[in-house]
Amino acid sequence: MLPLIGWSLLALAAAAEPRHALLISNSNHPFSKSDSQAMRARLEQFRFAVDARENPGPEDLRAAVAALAKQTGTVLFYYSGKSADYGSDVQLLPAAYSGGKPDPKSAIPLVELMRTLEAGGAATRILLIEGGFVKSGQTVYLTNLYGAPGTFLAFASSQSECGETAWKGPNSPFTTKLLAALGAHSSLEEAYLEARHQTMLDPAAKQTPWAGDSLTADFFFDGARQAALSDSEAAAGHKAWLEARQDSGADALRAYLKQYPNGLHTLQARRLLAERERKLYQETPLATRPEKGTPKAAEKSFHDAAAREDAGDMAGAIAAYSEAIAAKPGYALALCSRARLLAASGEMPGALRDVESALARDSHNTFCLTIAGQVYRAAGRNDDAFRVLSSAIESHPWWQALNERGLLLENLGELDLALADYLRAIQLSPSTVAARVNACNVHNSKGQPAQALKYCNGALALDSHDVRAHNNRGMSYIMLGRFAEALIDLDLAVEFAPDMYSGYVNRGFVLMQLRRAPDALRDLDRAAFLAPGNATPFLYRATLKINAGDEISAQADLDRAERLQPGIVKRSFARK
Repeated sequence: MLPLIGWSLLALAAAAEPRHALLISNSNHPFSKSDSQAMRARLEQFRFAVDARENPGPEDLRAAVAALAKQTGTVLFYYSGKSADYGSDVQLLPAAYSGGKPDPKSAIPLVELMRTLEAGGAATRILLIEGGFVKSGQTVYLTNLYGAPGTFLAFASSQSECGETAWKGPNSPFTTKLLAALGAHSSLEEAYLEARHQTMLDPAAKQTPWAGDSLTADFFFDGARQAALSDSEAAAGHKAWLEARQDSGADALRAYLKQYPNGLHTLQARRLLAERERKLYQETPLATRPEKGTPKAAEKSFHDAAAREDAGDMAGAIAAYSEAIAAKPGYALALCSRARLLAASGEMPGALRDVESALARDSHNTFCLTIAGQVYRAAGRNDDAFRVLSSAIESHPWWQALNERGLLLENLGELDLALADYLRAIQLSPSTVAARVNACNVHNSKGQPAQALKYCNGALALDSHDVRAHNNRGMSYIMLGRFAEALIDLDLAVEFAPDMYSGYVNRGFVLMQLRRAPDALRDLDRAAFLAPGNATPFLYRATLKINAGDEISAQADLDRAERLQPGIVKRSFARK
């Protein structure tokens, strides 16, 4: 029993971890005082020691944040007041600010306060910003910010000239939704997502919630929940987590997550697994060590190629894989790796030669079979692609092989079969982002946007910068008529991938629905430039021009769309 007693003491120590909060309110900002009071009451229920201040000056605020940074455990900073976005810099305005053009010299950069907290001793830093937005630029929501590991930043902005007058108290919308979610959900991230969802559904809110999540572990407001999980984890799972983390592979992490799906280390395990699985695209359990008899020169070139690929030097990687093959003719792993890069570069004949040479050498290598399926699919050899991918899955059920076969089936219109492969891939690898994004896309194609959101939300919880996840979730929101939410995702998709055609055409459509014709036209012009062979941007652009009375130019776009995709104009609307 002694080990259990020891673990229980550790759990009690975790449950008693210090919690400190600093709440800042502005008497000139509607709802600020009541927001702060309500937040204080809720946080004190969750064992936070609260320091609440009203109308502090810039230096007083800096001093208060510096004092908060000296605390250990968990620190929380809540600000209810005015904020502004100066280009890419979020500023918290002086607490006494009551209107007019803000003076940036007297404002405090939010990133400055974040860095002050990061320099302190707290393991978890939570920043919640309820900021009435003062428009100083072209954006209508706050700049996306991310803190150091262990930081969670959430903010809700509103255009001050339109939002606050529509609110009905006693608290502002986002704070109201967040306070309710804190009582209904256990983890910080779950509470935020629920609050964001409910805020976006509220037509009177006129707020844009957003978050920068750099947490390295789950945080639970409910002390009883935290203690129970701590005790369970300490008694039965802590050792398993340490072993899984130290193991260089992915199987130990999968086993840990299967056994402890709600442990205190679950979030860390998922993210670590996601990092490791990104590299599995270049290796499999059958290819984690050099082939027997591989000369050192070939092995060195192979690892050099992988390093070049990680660094984004595709030409250098192809050359290094070629050196490995020259040092060891028939080197299957190097052939398959080079084939993947050649296919991505459009050199399909060379890619096909490489995969066929590799399979002649090793017809059971899961990695090579998967790459062969990808290459065959790109070359339009669908039967061959299905054959080798099915063989890969039968010999070693790898999530990437299932994901590739799902893509093949999806392209062939077999949506239910594709979805089954994606779901099995997720089951085998709970931290896979790609299969979740693809499952989201299938549900959108099936006209099931609500189900699609589940998978895109899951993908973005694992990787908040995944471009396809933002684009696909934007499509889900479009199908649901939730255009404001769609715009947030599509803004990010375009920001992360400035040359992605679908991001521009989808955002252009959303901007049309939001009656922002000039912005929509710019996006559709960009989409037409990026994909001149696609009819959709020309069709959408024609609609804008018809509405603007420019029928001659609109007719030219309609004619272009019809040439590119015969019948599209008739299906969309009757031509004039």
